[in-house]
Amino acid sequence: MATLKLGVLGSGSGSNMQSIVDAIEKGELDAEVRL
Repeated sequence: MATLKLGVLGSGSGSNMQSIVDAIEKGELDAEVRL
């Protein structure tokens, strides 16, 4: 399966985005945060 490319819209403290980045770094989520 191809790597998921995510675009993240920021609002608030960014805790949801940080959770996504952490999961990517741990190998739990096969994705890239892209613009």
